[in-house]
Amino acid sequence: MPPPPTFIRTEEFTRWRSSRAARDLLGNTFPHSGKFIGVEALQPSSGVLDQEAFKQCNCVCGLDESGRGTISGPLVVGAVLITPDSKLPVVYDSKQLDRAARQNLFSEIEQSGIAFVYSVVDAETIDRIGITGANALAFDLAAEACEKKAGKQADLLLIDGGKLPLKTARKIQFVTKGESVSRAIAASLHRCDCNPRAAHA
Repeated sequence: MPPPPTFIRTEEFTRWRSSRAARDLLGNTFPHSGKFIGVEALQPSSGVLDQEAFKQCNCVCGLDESGRGTISGPLVVGAVLITPDSKLPVVYDSKQLDRAARQNLFSEIEQSGIAFVYSVVDAETIDRIGITGANALAFDLAAEACEKKAGKQADLLLIDGGKLPLKTARKIQFVTKGESVSRAIAASLHRCDCNPRAAHA
């Protein structure tokens, strides 16, 4: 019996929901809901946090990490620096997309001309300074490298997740589920998601 689609797109789920396999699996439990446990409608990042930040800032750096939840391996942080004039494409939480869709979106982000980098903290460093220190270090490195690449200083760092002991002097805002409200945060993770052989920024 075919499972529901793993690439979470509303139109794909709708087609699957109307299939015989879906009827056999679900019966009439949710005949009109259009939803299935574990499946979310694909929603782009709203960007409301970026818009609010630009009322007081001219330059915002969005950052997110990948790899903290893994048992072993490096920790990677992506960073994107944007201004009110940046031409970012519509971006999504990368966890909602399959690899092909993430790579397509990454290409669009590349073509937009915005500054983006990634930093990597290896497993040995994580073992030596701990996951919290390594996470903070990766964010510090990524923010510094992104500013250097852009030739601009960020007025604000928007970081997905809980508070960390960064050493940067920049103003920081930590945001839970930041990819849903900040396009800069959402775009930053596409940078490291599409670079499995990422090296230090």
